Amino acid sequence: MKRLFFIFILLALIGYGIFLTRSRAGDLAVVQIEGGIFDAVAVIRQLEGLGKSPEVKAVVLRVDSPGGSVGASQEIHESVKRLAGKKKVVASLGSVAASGGYYVSLPAHRIFAAPGTVTGSIGVRMEYLNVEELMRWARVHEETLKSGRWKDAGSAVRPMDPEERSYLEGILKKMHAQFKMAVGEGRHLPADKVEALSEGQLFTGEEALSLGLIDEIGNLQVAIEAAARMAGIEKEPRVFYPEREGWIDRIFGSVSLRSVVSGLDAFRPGFFFMMKPTI
Repeated sequence: MKRLFFIFILLALIGYGIFLTRSRAGDLAVVQIEGGIFDAVAVIRQLEGLGKSPEVKAVVLRVDSPGGSVGASQEIHESVKRLAGKKKVVASLGSVAASGGYYVSLPAHRIFAAPGTVTGSIGVRMEYLNVEELMRWARVHEETLKSGRWKDAGSAVRPMDPEERSYLEGILKKMHAQFKMAVGEGRHLPADKVEALSEGQLFTGEEALSLGLIDEIGNLQVAIEAAARMAGIEKEPRVFYPEREGWIDRIFGSVSLRSVVSGLDAFRPGFFFMMKPTI
């Protein structure tokens, strides 16, 4: 009896999951990219799935992000680029779509923003925290064993020497060059103009339009209507918002084993002293 009850519950959950999946189907998807961009896996999985769906004709990226890590932004950028080769992709910039938030929008066929959207910030930074004086005050002594000259570059427990600073700045310059190349390619802008816009400046949506960084002023609904026209959807588009989590996550809640493990991982030794380039 218990076994039959368990099977019944399992089948009910599977049926409900199929219902949730189908109920979120349509011919125009709105993918939301919000907050800091530090993990690209969920967004990439979502975009790849939409790219394989024969029902989906167009995708609108709703971006509201101040940026994040260079690697994650580049991964999503590449996934959007792949998707744009299969479907019509339009980016709709929300309150803020700067740095990495702008980076991921670049492969879209058209980019929309509000007049007051904060965008741009085409640059890379690396934060450095030095706690040497604090450790000396606390009478804590740290020793590092390393296998090479640059293995502890940017250590938080000692001063940064000029050669080390030059080494790290060189890495940032390479990443910045990659960002500028993506802007030039995505917006069809000459190198000299991209260079002038790539000092980390912030632009309003109106300024971005005049500079060629976006295509049109308009809100999310305007972007959806444009994407539908571009995809040849003649009737009212069936808009849906695909969720990043699977149906099991939607049934049992957003807390997953992966999120718990990721949270614990944040407290591993040395985490807060790691230098991560961000855009």
